[in-house]
Amino acid sequence: MNAVMSSLHTIFQASQDEFFSVLDGRFAAINARMQECEAQLDAIASLSDSLAARSLALASRGPAPSAWLYDVRLPNVYFPSLFEPEFDATGAKRWVGPSGLIEGKLLLDRRYQYRFEVEAVDFVSEEAKASFQLVADGRVWPWLSSESSLFTTVIAEAPHESSLDFVLQIAPESRPAERDVSFSFRRIAFSRIG
Repeated sequence: MNAVMSSLHTIFQASQDEFFSVLDGRFAAINARMQECEAQLDAIASLSDSLAARSLALASRGPAPSAWLYDVRLPNVYFPSLFEPEFDATGAKRWVGPSGLIEGKLLLDRRYQYRFEVEAVDFVSEEAKASFQLVADGRVWPWLSSESSLFTTVIAEAPHESSLDFVLQIAPESRPAERDVSFSFRRIAFSRIG
């Protein structure tokens, strides 16, 4: 600050016109910076209002659902890697593409445990079936039951999580290179326990 004052004092003693010209330039720069800050504050205030309205809308929707079900006979709006449903005498199934995985994010209340079920119908190989797994909250959940084609497990509560993110997958090396599918299923279901 003293260096600035000293510089301005020197300019003032040399030429008052130059002094006022320098001050005008500095005030113009300060004014431009203030306008930029005001624009940023307006943008932050607008974003804050938008987030508050969005939070209010979410809060007014009521409690989080206690269950979620995807039946392959329904339109697929969840999983981009699924093929169209195939129908036969026993029902319908959808094949998962060559990636061998499907991912989802569900806004469920994570203060509770959830029973997870997937009715997996076909696998491209026995190795694919053996590698079939559910990943949720960043960890693999062991199947508690895998009778016939129904795979079930329980996902523990995670109160610090805002959603239940999951991946159903087979190991990539278990899919034969010549196949463009990995496994098929009829339904996926999550239901709250308690």
